[in-house]
Amino acid sequence: LKVFSGYRSCDDQPSSWHQYSPAEAADQQAGFSYSISPGFWRADEPSPRLARDLNRWRQNIREMVAAADSWQLITTFNEWGEGTAVEEAKAWESGRYGDYLDALANDGVEVGGS
Repeated sequence: LKVFSGYRSCDDQPSSWHQYSPAEAADQQAGFSYSISPGFWRADEPSPRLARDLNRWRQNIREMVAAADSWQLITTFNEWGEGTAVEEAKAWESGRYGDYLDALANDGVEVGGS
C-alpha cells in the first residue's frame, strides 16, 4: 500500500508499504520498500526537480541492495513525460542496455567505463 500521513499508526496494517516519490533520489520505508529514481523533470516544467546523475544512481542502487527491503522499486522504466526513464536511450547508450540499466544489472558497481 502507498504510504500516507500517519500510516504507521493505523490499527489495520497491510503486509507492506511503499512510497511513490520520483522527485526524490531514494526513499526507504524501512522493513518494507526501497525506491530509487534516476531523475525527475516533467515535460511541462523549465528545469528538473531531480537532476540526473549516474554516479548518484549507482550509489542509490548499492544502498538499495544493501538495505535488503522486500520491495526494491525503480521509478520508472519508461516514464518519459516525467524524465524518470531508465530504458535504453541515445542520451545514455552504452553498447549494452544503456548506462542506467547496466548499473542496475551490476548492482550499482561501475563496469567497463560506462
